[in-house]
Amino acid sequence: MTRKSCAIYTTGFVCAHLLIVGIAMEVTLTEKSQVYESWKNPPPSYLEYYFFNVTNPEVFMAGGKASVKQIGPYTYRVHRPRENVTFLENGTKVYALNPKTFVFVPEKSVGDPQVDIVRTVNIPLVTIMNELPSYSFFLRTIVSMYINSLGIELFMTRTVHEVLWGFEDPLLTKLHSMKPEVDEYFGLMWKKNGTHEGEFVFHTGEQNYLDYGKIDTWNGMREMSWWSSNQSNMINGTDGTVFHPLINRDELLYIFVADLCRSIHLAYVEDVEVKGIQAYRFAPPSDVLMSPKNNPTNAGFCVPAGDCLGTGVLKVSVCREGAPIVVSSPHFYQADPAYINAIDGLNPKKEEHESYLDLQPTTGVPIRACKRAQLNMILKRVQGFPKTKNITKTIFPIMFVNEMATIDDESAAQMRSLLLNTPQYNRSLKPNKKKNITETIFPIMSVNEAIMNKLNSYSFFLRTLWGFKDPLLTKVHPTKPEVDEYFGLMWKEVTLTEKSQVYESWKNPPPSYLEYYFFNVTNPEVFMAGGKASVKQIGPYTYRVHSSRENVTFLENGTKVYALNPKTFVFVPEKSIGDPQVDIVRTVNIPFVTIMNELPSYSFFLRTIVSMYINSLGIELFMTRTVHEVLWGFEDPLLTKLHSMKPEVDEYFGLMWKKNGTHEGEFVFHTGEQNYLDYGKIDTWNGMREMSWWSSNQSNMINGTDGTVFHPLINRDELLYIFAADFCRSIHLAYVEDVEVKGIQAYRFAPPSDVLMSPKNNPTNAGFCVPAGDCLGTGVHKVSVCREGAPIVVSFPHFYQADPAYINAIDGLNPNKEEHETYLDLQPTTGVPIRACKRAQLNMILKRVPGFPKTKNITETIFPIMFINEMATTDDESAAQMRSLLLNTPQQNRNIKPK
Repeated sequence: MTRKSCAIYTTGFVCAHLLIVGIAMEVTLTEKSQVYESWKNPPPSYLEYYFFNVTNPEVFMAGGKASVKQIGPYTYRVHRPRENVTFLENGTKVYALNPKTFVFVPEKSVGDPQVDIVRTVNIPLVTIMNELPSYSFFLRTIVSMYINSLGIELFMTRTVHEVLWGFEDPLLTKLHSMKPEVDEYFGLMWKKNGTHEGEFVFHTGEQNYLDYGKIDTWNGMREMSWWSSNQSNMINGTDGTVFHPLINRDELLYIFVADLCRSIHLAYVEDVEVKGIQAYRFAPPSDVLMSPKNNPTNAGFCVPAGDCLGTGVLKVSVCREGAPIVVSSPHFYQADPAYINAIDGLNPKKEEHESYLDLQPTTGVPIRACKRAQLNMILKRVQGFPKTKNITKTIFPIMFVNEMATIDDESAAQMRSLLLNTPQYNRSLKPNKKKNITETIFPIMSVNEAIMNKLNSYSFFLRTLWGFKDPLLTKVHPTKPEVDEYFGLMWKEVTLTEKSQVYESWKNPPPSYLEYYFFNVTNPEVFMAGGKASVKQIGPYTYRVHSSRENVTFLENGTKVYALNPKTFVFVPEKSIGDPQVDIVRTVNIPFVTIMNELPSYSFFLRTIVSMYINSLGIELFMTRTVHEVLWGFEDPLLTKLHSMKPEVDEYFGLMWKKNGTHEGEFVFHTGEQNYLDYGKIDTWNGMREMSWWSSNQSNMINGTDGTVFHPLINRDELLYIFAADFCRSIHLAYVEDVEVKGIQAYRFAPPSDVLMSPKNNPTNAGFCVPAGDCLGTGVHKVSVCREGAPIVVSFPHFYQADPAYINAIDGLNPNKEEHETYLDLQPTTGVPIRACKRAQLNMILKRVPGFPKTKNITETIFPIMFINEMATTDDESAAQMRSLLLNTPQQNRNIKPK
């Protein structure tokens, strides 16, 4: 490098550094900076409301396509000063509220909102109806019958002012008469004039100009909790009013949008000029609201996981108290054509319906902004509302906003003055190119190659022992089908084929014994008064469980097999302590608690109706029944009441009601024909390769086997995976110790403590928190999402391996490994279970519920109901066959580990 080039380079670096320092002093949130006053008291914006007037509601109700006509704009001047401004942490952060007031501007409007009539969706009614499909039959019937009796329609006709700023709603008025604290008014902007969108703390840019204006916290949070992925929950960027200096065309700008309940990004579109100021136009690209099928990063906005809409729309029910609200760009601009074509009268255009920001790139100050968003509701058929039986599910447009703001003349003059003192050529800075990292990759490849070379001999041995497709036998097989094209010393001994030694025991396994233990509550009155409950374990009540594979069908050339596995239960008195037909147990009233659990998330209207109705029946939190009744069913008073209104509802309840002789789902297994490591693995369960109720892909995976078979050649270092339908998830087991069962050497595997460990200590379990962030402690697993919303929690018996807080909350618990651990004893060469012990406990969450005075004193508790202890050991004949099989396998090959 010459001295001259070095001097030029040095001068350029110093110049750029001084430029950044100079701009940073002007563009920071300090009381002395030039931008502070415009940030604290920004010029007013103008907010236009456009409504979609429904012209043919009767056609839509009959199953046809709705037609709408846009009316408006109804324009309001929006004043939004920052209030309660407080500088924090030596001026590096600033706290502020941003209340907004709205003043109608007739001269910028088309029509009078006090006079103009609009026919639109009855939002309070649809919100209530949307909740019903997820309710129990009992709740759904009571609420649907009550609302139907009021004769309220799906569409309402109101003035624009009423829809925006509030009117006395008949449903809310009815509720208000019962609960005066409930407001009888509804409006899209009801009680929002003069309010703010939350408490913000911003970075001032004092420490780093790139952080200028970024949100540090919103309402005390650095991330949200309602979406189903960490990325989706991030609060990124600014609030859209300021951006860091020295913006370039290649970057993405992030904004947190409270209306959308999420952060979005904007990308460069074009250069523009506003009031003599050169600016960059940024706008949300199409991928912001793109379907997760085309943009997988948006999958986190699907709640529950997998429940996704198409491109161009975002369901925000999770942050709108469950209302079926969907946001989009106006007229479904950039959305799937299906949404546009579902409604007559829509005509999306970029010029009229795109949101954008025009930013001066040197300072990052917005010169002009246009925010456009549309409010929609999901309309669909709802059981219990006959008038909806013909409608087609539609994302129905209600209204959209067009909020505009442009820099005022005085601020524009100040901006031009600031820019005159900034060298033109330094207004856009770009980072250097990244270094090539190819030389870093090659050493990794070399190490990998060395490892593979070491495994070659091991892989050959496994192929020889367990089978491979032999080229010579493959040539003979077409002319002589009886000749198998595969060869292996143990080939087809441990595969799911009708000729293998393990097939018969897989299809007709020996019976297991299932012990039921119950926790009898001895002091319910103490618990109801706010004290600690005391329980006494009773049982076991033992049943012989017969399970056989039925409808066995081999698929895909024998590589997979379909089967059902129904189970029948026969009481075994000689293995029991007590008689379930006689013995009495006082336990949680499960139907009652299930209904109560739903109420806190309901609207005030629903909660009041249901709580008043149930209270009138005088049903208690604890019930006294025989063990047989609790297990196999009894006529429940709540369900009986519902049955009288809806005969299709069963009036009986029991933990095992109608489960004798049924199966846990339709399974397709890998037979192990192609790869012995896949032997017994679940391919699909009920047609699914993964579940959808948890909040992460990993948690939704259906891993491993059903716990009855495992691949051969198990070693002590591996983890074994089982799909446990009781837990609604897959779990893993780890090696514990060597054991011997009926002369057969085996490895004992058991679930380690991290399986049910709190996400605080095992972050991989965060996906089992639904909604995201709603997590319990170590040793318990909430399964409400797969149990129709019932507040059910599973654990190991007596809260074995659980947080001591759960154990100490109940008197009478005594967890110990010998009695409460689940384990599997496996013969490692074949992978066959020799002995198994499955132990699991059923619990329910008890807590205070508004509307039920009897619960007002209770402490929230995970309350134990009962636990099971299911045991199975290989029978003598099968054990003899196993020993014989192992005798014909070289001793040194029974436990193989790679070198």
